[in-house]
Amino acid sequence: MNRPFQFENCRPDPANLLVGWLCSYTPEEFILAAGYTPYRIEANTAGNEAHLPANLCPYTRATLEVGLAGGIDNLRGMVFVNSCDAMRRLADAWERYSSIPVLYRLDCPRRQDAIAEDYLEARYREFVGILEEQSGHAIHPDDIRDAVETMNESRRLMCRIAELRRLPGASLASADFADIVRCYMQADKRRFNTEARRFLTSRVPAERDESKVPGVLLCGCAVIGREMHELIESCGVRVAGDDLCTGERHFDGLVDTTLDPLRGIARRYLRRRACARMKGALTRTGNLIDLAGEFEVKGIIFLSLKFCDLVQSDLPRLAKTAQDRGIPFLHIERDSLDGTLGQMRTRIEAFAELLGNRR
Repeated sequence: MNRPFQFENCRPDPANLLVGWLCSYTPEEFILAAGYTPYRIEANTAGNEAHLPANLCPYTRATLEVGLAGGIDNLRGMVFVNSCDAMRRLADAWERYSSIPVLYRLDCPRRQDAIAEDYLEARYREFVGILEEQSGHAIHPDDIRDAVETMNESRRLMCRIAELRRLPGASLASADFADIVRCYMQADKRRFNTEARRFLTSRVPAERDESKVPGVLLCGCAVIGREMHELIESCGVRVAGDDLCTGERHFDGLVDTTLDPLRGIARRYLRRRACARMKGALTRTGNLIDLAGEFEVKGIIFLSLKFCDLVQSDLPRLAKTAQDRGIPFLHIERDSLDGTLGQMRTRIEAFAELLGNRR
């Protein structure tokens, strides 16, 4: 019998000090090497308009509410990435209004070539210096190598867990996968790896589902929590895979341990599956279509947040390419992270019916 994932086994020790992060381009390896636990700040509320304007990304406004509220034990500081203008404005507001200090603003290039790697490696050296000053001890190359091994193992395990939802009759619901992703992003990484190995060992192959519930690829903006996954799968489709910074894209690619650690980390973060803030829109569209084929899905669901211009800039090209390839495509725009999911049900159910009729 399959045993559930034991989330309590992954919680950081109460004595662990946390460093918060938001963007999946944050190099968690250095935080771990400094003796901290990387901790993704989770926001799933509407956010008020007192400090950031209403026409700014709702994710950033909701996240600022977390910073203003405090209440995260042992959180020693935040790392921000210049992923988009909204995130830069969030860093400004956080620094001004929150009592949790901003440790570093990482300037991550949009290119993926050797020049970009040189630049990012230099920024990483600055970041290591900040962490050394914050922690009060030196970070040695072996500390970084150990952190790389731990993070690479986490990514391997998460990729194996993601495989559990691929095929019809999958033994892992997408909402449960989202819970495991959330746990990983806030867990003690070494404890997480131990529990993930146990979880995978306990799994037995699911019987093939002869009803052949159509699979979909989920992509677009960040999806916080399990509610959206539950809604989609309750409408008669199965999320077979995703391309989300809060999902499988976060675990794509390993650090090459034959390279200098800083170089290897820079290369991994720049060359993994790219998000909409990176150059190469045509390549990104092609990769998404390839993923749809790899996961053998019947359609694509593209989720966007209002005012997320970067992600929505990919929308027309991806929708047209999917249409040209005969792949049904559904775009859903959300006004907020915690908007009424029931309003989306009718559209998703109609999309599921379309996919079912194409079997």
